[in-house]
Amino acid sequence: METMDSSEEANGTLLFFRKDGQAGTVYPLSRGKTTMGSSKDADIRLKLNHKHLELIHCIIEVNNSGIATLQNKSTLAPVMVNTIFVRKDKILCHGDKVELVGKQFQYLNENISGEDIEEYKETLTKAK
Repeated sequence: METMDSSEEANGTLLFFRKDGQAGTVYPLSRGKTTMGSSKDADIRLKLNHKHLELIHCIIEVNNSGIATLQNKSTLAPVMVNTIFVRKDKILCHGDKVELVGKQFQYLNENISGEDIEEYKETLTKAK
């Protein structure tokens, strides 16, 4: 596996799994939005033969604190995180397993603690 500099590590990575379940490609996340879908313009283009795969199926947004939020964009085939459908948004935690129309990957970021995520959720609640 390639080594990443500290700025990439702070934003986390996506570890994609092959059809046989073995670890495959590692995709480093950047701050801001990362789009996933079948579009040639998607940051992560999924070349899957699935009738419900959207041009932009989901977005993973990493904020300035390094916290990643997955935004589901599909009503026909919602993204699942840890086998639970995401209807809108889901803050990702280290080790979360994500499935998108049969494609599986894992979010990895040991730099973000559960406390960091809880503090972020509190700021969202206060903002409402």
